[in-house]
Amino acid sequence: MAKRSSKKRKSTQEQPPPVQDPRPVDVSRRQTNANDSSDVFYTKIQNSNYITHLNLAAKDLYFMGLFVSHAMTQPKMDPHEVLEVLRFMAILWTDGFNIEIAKHSKALVKMMRDFPDDEFIQEHCVNLLSSSNLAVFGGSYKPLYPIIAATIDLAENMDAVIDAAQIPFPDNLSRRVIIAHAVRLVATTGYFLEKDISQYPRFVNFLVAGLRSNSLYIQGICMDGIQRFYKRKAPGEPEHEKTDLGRIRAIILDPKHSFPPKLNDVVTQYGSTKTEAYLATHAFDTFVKYMLECGQQAHHDYYTLGKRIVPLIFLSEFAMNDGLIPNGPSGGLRTQDIGFPFQLWGDVLPRCARAIRMQGDASELVWADILEIHWYCMRGKSAELVRRAREALKTYPDHPYLYQVIMVVAYSEGNMVEAYQAAKKGLGCQQITPFQKYAMMPVAVEVAADLGLYLLRKLDPLGQNSAREVIPAKAFLMGALEDAKAFLDGAPPDNHDRKIVSVYFILLTVLMNDEISMDLHELQDAFQAMELADEFHRFIIGLEPSKTEMSVVERCVTSNLPSAMKEFGDVFAEFDQQPEYVETEGDKLDVSEATLKAFPSLWLDCPMWLSMVDEAREIQQQSKDKASEFELYRCFRCGIMSAMLRRCGACGKARYCDTMCQKQHWSEHKKSCKAGSGQKAA
Repeated sequence: MAKRSSKKRKSTQEQPPPVQDPRPVDVSRRQTNANDSSDVFYTKIQNSNYITHLNLAAKDLYFMGLFVSHAMTQPKMDPHEVLEVLRFMAILWTDGFNIEIAKHSKALVKMMRDFPDDEFIQEHCVNLLSSSNLAVFGGSYKPLYPIIAATIDLAENMDAVIDAAQIPFPDNLSRRVIIAHAVRLVATTGYFLEKDISQYPRFVNFLVAGLRSNSLYIQGICMDGIQRFYKRKAPGEPEHEKTDLGRIRAIILDPKHSFPPKLNDVVTQYGSTKTEAYLATHAFDTFVKYMLECGQQAHHDYYTLGKRIVPLIFLSEFAMNDGLIPNGPSGGLRTQDIGFPFQLWGDVLPRCARAIRMQGDASELVWADILEIHWYCMRGKSAELVRRAREALKTYPDHPYLYQVIMVVAYSEGNMVEAYQAAKKGLGCQQITPFQKYAMMPVAVEVAADLGLYLLRKLDPLGQNSAREVIPAKAFLMGALEDAKAFLDGAPPDNHDRKIVSVYFILLTVLMNDEISMDLHELQDAFQAMELADEFHRFIIGLEPSKTEMSVVERCVTSNLPSAMKEFGDVFAEFDQQPEYVETEGDKLDVSEATLKAFPSLWLDCPMWLSMVDEAREIQQQSKDKASEFELYRCFRCGIMSAMLRRCGACGKARYCDTMCQKQHWSEHKKSCKAGSGQKAA
């Protein structure tokens, strides 16, 4: 089974939702002067006929530029009036007007410096700076308007909004609006800073401190911002370094090349025959042995050969090869013609499959399917592989290998949703081997964490979110954290995914564990696991581990967290005073099955999610218990997180992602279901 590749993975980076201030433009918050010409100008702006005229000219960027320049350069105009007018027109003209405002970023910053204690000025300037700068830079990795972007001093703007966020203004909502806009600006535009991010420790600390906020939106956008900061250092997840099978065999077979004492102690404690290096060597050598025996036969017994090599596929990704055989205990490999009517050894798999179909009984037909599917895998025929695997799942819905191959293809093609589904369903199979289990777990961890963070960035910045919006995001993150812990507790010490899973475990713990200390002593085991993973990598691969985006982010977070909390911890405490989510009328209503079938999942646009039975009152009643509220979004069989689950029609308690999981779980569920063992699954 080939290693999965992140080469074609699609990015989920995008501009976060705008901070929507629920208050209208408040004229009462300024002192007006009836004799002041600026007040007359503001009155004209309020006049509906004048607004209509301006709307007709809204597409005229030249007019917008004149309007903003006039407002920003009038010495007689009160700053409050200027900001009210600009905010009013920004709402009217959105991006076009914001682009013109961005050209006057320096004037806004100067206004903030001139009036540091004026809550109204600070709030509106931060609002305008955030909205206008984001209109110019966008949410991608290229400015939408590069010429204008080149004139903007982002570092100066970020310093100004962070300063404003630290001012303890009495109006709670104003403070929250300022902080939300400041985080949004720093997180989204930090990638475009001229110097290396190491030159801006204040900006990094601001976002790192936000990870410890109780506001899920702040957590999500801060993590996104830190990832964007380090894009230039780690432009993408690298391909897995190619593992040299000859080197692995030498480690196991040649005492001169065995593990060094420290690593050997770890291997011995875990069980030397359970390591990936041992299983790879055993599977490879056994496959070669079976091939040599069959090749020497006058009439090749493909039926027996097929039955013997199928179990090897479930032991290691190195089980099959196209003709390389061991060249002595040194670990080298060589080619040899052993009497088959084909050159590539992998071509024996279709022949074995045909022999099993002709000579085997019904219980052995699944082996024929697996052999053919594995041949498609060896030949890189992804489309046919997935098609055959899906067909086989209709007959053998509880076979982990079929889910594993679908997961590998989906992950390599950037289809994260399908990869997550396949991984979780495969992990729920009873006959799963350790190799299959610890190959699928990292995908489940990575994709669930990314989906959870994506959902956090979609929340309302001011925290007015419903339970239906908040709990699924947390459920994904908690599910990823649980899988990461299970992986680190059970995976072989030489598993090549231990490093990245350790990284996710550390970051998710920082996000989700409210009680974690600032010295992070609770994560010492995870830090040691990362160090060991690096040592195994250096010894087995012979190269220094690559710096991936997430490993750089983890290093940034853990090394800066104490200083970040000291500098900005009190800033984000403001958000922690608000409820995590609010009960809305939508949460109280039962939605019809027909409506829900037409309504796509909140985060997974996939036909797999059949229907949603959302008992919002049950969510509210159980919301005090974090574990139980997450269970409402977890499939009872495979553990997939979704807001669109099918309930058991008899008891209404068990939830499933599809009918396949529901049927497979019935033998266990019927023991507790009120329908009793004599009833069929709903």
